[in-house]
Amino acid sequence: MDNEIREIMKTVELTDHELQVLRQHLFELTGSHVLARGTSPEHEQAYQDAKSRFQETAQEVMGITPNYELVDQTGPDHDKHFIVSANVGKERIATGEGKSKQEAEQDAAQKALAAKGW
Repeated sequence: MDNEIREIMKTVELTDHELQVLRQHLFELTGSHVLARGTSPEHEQAYQDAKSRFQETAQEVMGITPNYELVDQTGPDHDKHFIVSANVGKERIATGEGKSKQEAEQDAAQKALAAKGW
């Protein structure tokens, strides 16, 4: 699906702001980031989302697939705030926050990568 979305985005003329809004909506729907228009395949790994990088690295280094646990959610339905932990085995590596579970998981994964020095 990401390839199809990238191809569509290459043909549509959007302002930078519109493109950013579209990326955010697609991320919320799919849980993965879409590459910027014109990004070369060499840069794809650099832009790869934090959850994917954390999963691949944890599997490679530790032989374990990370998991995410909802720690807390607050706020009314229209303005939720989520706190999620990124875990490897029984070890809690980091926690992240966001306005959606996916955003909180990405934040936790990014912090876990930093905490592990990956």
